[in-house]
Amino acid sequence: MLKFESWDEYNLRLVYHLIQILGLEKTKDVHKLEKIKYALLCIIGETEKFILLYILFVLFSVQWTFLFVFLVLVSTRIFIGGSHRITTLGCFIQSFLSFGVMILIDKFLLVVQFQIWIYMIIFMVIVLFAPVSRQIQFQKSYKIKFKKRAITVIVFWIVVSEVFGQPYENRILIVMMYQSLEIMLITIKRFIGGEKVGKKH
Repeated sequence: MLKFESWDEYNLRLVYHLIQILGLEKTKDVHKLEKIKYALLCIIGETEKFILLYILFVLFSVQWTFLFVFLVLVSTRIFIGGSHRITTLGCFIQSFLSFGVMILIDKFLLVVQFQIWIYMIIFMVIVLFAPVSRQIQFQKSYKIKFKKRAITVIVFWIVVSEVFGQPYENRILIVMMYQSLEIMLITIKRFIGGEKVGKKH
């Protein structure tokens, strides 16, 4: 009888095989080995999700919009933070829905007329709440560093939008709008539910 493996179980088994192939299972530093395993899991999981998302959006003939939106979102999200799912499948579904909604908005709605408000909100969100993470409670010095980097990246995208205009301007604004809404919802959820984050970093 065939045993069904979840996406996460498959990736974990793949990581163990890679560890054996690379000869890293003999590493005496257990903490270092766990960090390597976690890094490999992240790389494999994110690569798989990106490839699947790209294939799906190719089927809808919106792959170039997806790639640009992906680039803008990733470049800001690493400093601002965002919501995450526990499983790889859950994360994939959330990513597909998020990108799908942003691409649909870009196709049917011009948000440029709200650009001043959108940028005001995203900068306010960064100053007040960023970065957000369920795993790490950032120290004040780290928070300031991430805020500065986030603002720098957003200023870069503002310049890009001004130089290249449409359709890039609309897509950049949609990502900023999405990021602002996501961070505000996470913050409200924590405030209402009293959710605690992980250890300090």
